Amino acid sequence: MDHDTTAFDVDAVSPALLRRFAVTLGLTDVDPRPGAAVPFGLHWCLAPDAAPLGDLSGDGLATTAGAILPPPDGFSFTMWAGADVTVHAPLRIGDTVRRRTRILDVTEKVGRSGRLAFGRVEQIFSVEGEDRIVDVQRYVFRTARPIATAPRPEAAAPAPGDVLGTFAIDPLAVFRFSALTFNAHRIHWDVAYARDTEGFPAPLIQGTLTATLLGLAWARRRDGAAGTISFHAHAPAACGDVLTLAALDGDRDGRLEARASDGRRILSATTGAVAS
Repeated sequence: MDHDTTAFDVDAVSPALLRRFAVTLGLTDVDPRPGAAVPFGLHWCLAPDAAPLGDLSGDGLATTAGAILPPPDGFSFTMWAGADVTVHAPLRIGDTVRRRTRILDVTEKVGRSGRLAFGRVEQIFSVEGEDRIVDVQRYVFRTARPIATAPRPEAAAPAPGDVLGTFAIDPLAVFRFSALTFNAHRIHWDVAYARDTEGFPAPLIQGTLTATLLGLAWARRRDGAAGTISFHAHAPAACGDVLTLAALDGDRDGRLEARASDGRRILSATTGAVAS
């Protein structure tokens, strides 16, 4: 996708999609009736980008055709770094959703770990001309590097807060979420690739799946009201681990986070009201 191009896609919010989403995340309180609001995170399953098999790179991601944001020249590894999501109104069963996608920027920097590139992609999900969700995804690209030099985040003591729930990272749930979002990245399903190429003990949970878990907890606290939530990825979490979801502030808005069983902070989020 060219930096100066805006792409448009259309998809429908169907009871079947909601059912697949719900069973993947273990949700039992969804309403499949026409007009019912769907849970946070389902927008990531709409109009997934589909590249031909021949356009996929060794890690399973699209290189050019079909890619939202292909890696810049000289970069081989793509990491989801976070997202800034504004929910003006929920999507509903029966909605025909139009998604507008455009690349906001791509910049390169040189740091202690070498060359890095940073990119942002904006996606706007609208229904009958009304913008329902604005989602700015952030990505980091890195060059290939030997597995032995891959940095490991240090464990940190969990911050105090109200525990909102736990999520055991089941490889089947991770695989199903990859299928829902049409995410072919091998780091989420290929054990040998995750271990031998990326240096992890098992496939990793998707950043958007962890964000969905925090976003669902946030949406319950807001009781469906409009709001904003900004996610920041800190460390990877592998299948077999258990995430603890916590609210660090007592109000319905504030800070949320997901931590691994060893105390590492995996994902944090800050929430707030929609600016008037």
